[in-house]
Amino acid sequence: MHLKQYPKAIAFQQTQILELRQALRQVRATIIGREIDIDKAIAFDTELKNDTQRKAKRAELVRGDVDLLFLLEQLESLDDQREAAEIEVNRLLNQFAIAKLEKRQTIAQMEIEARLAA
Repeated sequence: MHLKQYPKAIAFQQTQILELRQALRQVRATIIGREIDIDKAIAFDTELKNDTQRKAKRAELVRGDVDLLFLLEQLESLDDQREAAEIEVNRLLNQFAIAKLEKRQTIAQMEIEARLAA
């Protein structure tokens, strides 16, 4: 990659991270909504007499909520994608720094050669 291409690649990767963070927020909000619905169902269930029964019922409702389970899997996947995108942006930033150093070294070497030739 050429030196001038790095800023655009870095910006693209940072935009990807932003989009993933936005998707994560949306999925988290949906999960919270589903969990509130489950908690309401448990709160208004007069058959449940103690915390142990409520916890067991909650676990049962969570396991039975296919949409919630899908959202939890989606959350993990998006989180992994965000982590990978952050690793990639760091890699690009490091490569950009190295490329700039190499360019400076080349310029310095050319200046030394020019001085020696004069």
